[in-house]
Amino acid sequence: MHDVVPDLSTFGKAIANGFPLAALAGKREIMERGGLRHTQERVFLLSTTHGAETHSLAAGIATMRVYQDEPVIETLYRLGERLKRGVDEVTRRHGVQDYLHALGRESNLVFATRGPDRLPSQEYRTLFHAGAHRRGDNRSFVCRQLLAHGR
Repeated sequence: MHDVVPDLSTFGKAIANGFPLAALAGKREIMERGGLRHTQERVFLLSTTHGAETHSLAAGIATMRVYQDEPVIETLYRLGERLKRGVDEVTRRHGVQDYLHALGRESNLVFATRGPDRLPSQEYRTLFHAGAHRRGDNRSFVCRQLLAHGR
């Protein structure tokens, strides 16, 4: 999408759908520095943080199969676009479009809050979260409502 080819990449819990699993991937010449078949200074590319988590390996394999078999990324973008439209519509309808925004990539939206001075506001963020909690649920309730209004 952005034509970026990293030298090294790290992947966290998402590769096992929330289970404790992490991975390091990279260009062959860098990854081989952690092996024995070279004469350069060796680096240590192993962590045992999640070493005993064998159930996480099964979760990782299952997660990767879902990504192979289903349009996960496309679905995340589609739902994120719908959620952003819903946020925009609901905030405009209630006249708070200057104070609450859905920002970021469609696959990973975050809520940003601004105060009366239109600057980022932690106080308004707290009010937003507290208001969502008072509705008897958490932010997922607000998201479901915003999605419903954004159809």
